Amino acid sequence: GLTTVLARRRSERINKKGAFAALGLKAAVGARDFDKLDVDNDGKVDFCDLVKVFGNVRDVDYDRAIMIAKTILADAGFNSVEKARGLDFNTFMTIIEGHQQIDFTRYMRFVKTTAQ
Repeated sequence: GLTTVLARRRSERINKKGAFAALGLKAAVGARDFDKLDVDNDGKVDFCDLVKVFGNVRDVDYDRAIMIAKTILADAGFNSVEKARGLDFNTFMTIIEGHQQIDFTRYMRFVKTTAQ
C-alpha cells in the first residue's frame, strides 16, 4: 500500500545534481501550469482560480471542486477561504512536490550550488 511506496521513497539514494535538475524541470512545467491557473494574472492562484479550473472536468462537480480548492489552501496554511491570499509560485511548487524534497524557496537559494 501507500506505506510501502513511501518507505521505498525514503530509502532511495539520490544524487544532488540530479534531484535539483528534476525539480528544476518540474518547476518549468509548474511555471506554465501556474500561469494557466492564475486566470486573473495577479501572481497568485486563489480559491476562485482553483475552483474554475474544474469547470470543464466531467467527473468533478462544483461542490467537489470547492472541496479540492479548500484542501489545497489548507495545505498552504490557510484556515479559511476568506483569509486565503492565494498561492504564490514558491508555495505552489512546494505543494506540487508534496513537501517530499525541499520547499521551493530553499531550492531557489541552493540551486546555485548545482548550476555549474
